[in-house]
Amino acid sequence: MKVAIFGASGFVGANVIEALKATNHEIIASDIQEKPIEGIQFVKANLLEYEEVETVVSDCDIVIHLAASPLNVSIEKPRLNAQINIDGTLNILDASREHGIKKVIFSSASSLVGEIRYNPVDEKHPCTPKTPYGVAKYAIEHYLRVYQELYGLNYLIFRFFNIYGPWQYPTS
Repeated sequence: MKVAIFGASGFVGANVIEALKATNHEIIASDIQEKPIEGIQFVKANLLEYEEVETVVSDCDIVIHLAASPLNVSIEKPRLNAQINIDGTLNILDASREHGIKKVIFSSASSLVGEIRYNPVDEKHPCTPKTPYGVAKYAIEHYLRVYQELYGLNYLIFRFFNIYGPWQYPTS
């Protein structure tokens, strides 16, 4: 199985790649920041450029979407955050649909929940995002549902809360 990973140069991406290297999956790593990984095909791609996204997904079976403009940028530059997180994701979804991708795996975030009303927080917890970043993640979750209903695009969402692990602070 061939897997494309967007956001491969980030903390989560590095860990996903390390885990997938132990499998028989062929991996295509992609990020806007060029950070080649030994033994892994790397394709530099800007999510806002459809043709670049399409090049990455064209021969794949599964797409793992970990790329995002971060929370702090969303507060300083909400329009840029929406362009990267929402428009960039729509490029991934459209390219995935066009090329018959079997499943899109999306990394969402606890930021879309907003105020915690009860614990533990489950999938049915009300979402009232308080930042542009959270709004973007919330919108993408809905886009995924709609793409499945309209186009049959299968998806899986990981809504991450407080992740940690190897390579979290690579310079310290």
